[in-house]
Amino acid sequence: MNNVFELEVPINKYILHYPDLDTAEIYFKFRPFFENVKEGSVGVEVGVLECNNAVHIFKYAKPKKLYLVDRFEKYHDVIGDLSVFNQEMWEDIYKTDIERMAPYNAEFIRKSSMEAVKQFNDESLDFVYLDDDHRKEYVVANVNAWYPKIKKGGIIGGHDWTESEVKSGVLDWVTLNNYNLAYGFSDWWVIK
Repeated sequence: MNNVFELEVPINKYILHYPDLDTAEIYFKFRPFFENVKEGSVGVEVGVLECNNAVHIFKYAKPKKLYLVDRFEKYHDVIGDLSVFNQEMWEDIYKTDIERMAPYNAEFIRKSSMEAVKQFNDESLDFVYLDDDHRKEYVVANVNAWYPKIKKGGIIGGHDWTESEVKSGVLDWVTLNNYNLAYGFSDWWVIK
């Protein structure tokens, strides 16, 4: 049976020790997932929307290169209906993201997760962070597809651990494969 480790730390602990940082900065600076990402690593974020997470990955984890996978088109998701954005709005988000990420060594891959994963060799990535379609079947498909791409000692995980379909999909996957799972700050992860 796999082991599940809860690393949830109240954000208030950090607010007291870092009064000069706002809550959002504290949230990103001390996220346990990214504390496991080594400086100079190469990784992928799947599902980037407005690149808020990507900017903070560069700020705090300092990867050498980050691939940003998103199709930038409408779809229905269990945690928010992204179909409310019409295609023109998605195009504007994409253009803004390109400008926002220009100072960083980031490469956009404008494809679905299942199409993009084919571009990477097995054991070629240090980390993969999943924040794409949150429906259970997509969560399971994503972890199954991306896990082989992680180097030994690398990390795969994602956001929205508290969402029932994400949690259910991840728990099914780690149980089936007997992996050790950790979670905290609404993220989950497995170290290969």
